[in-house]
Amino acid sequence: MHLQVGTLEWALRGPTARLRERLGEAGTYAEFEGGHDRYCWRDELAEGLIAIYG
Repeated sequence: MHLQVGTLEWALRGPTARLRERLGEAGTYAEFEGGHDRYCWRDELAEGLIAIYG
């Protein structure tokens, strides 16, 4: 599993950090500068796919 969260996603940062801890080495994680909008998703989707399948 790959998790990404934006620095402006204040409501999601805490839960994402807890999920990251539980996943341990089974997942990858990235933080990006931005919020929860399609423009950030557009830019970060490729990075997530590469992390999973790369």
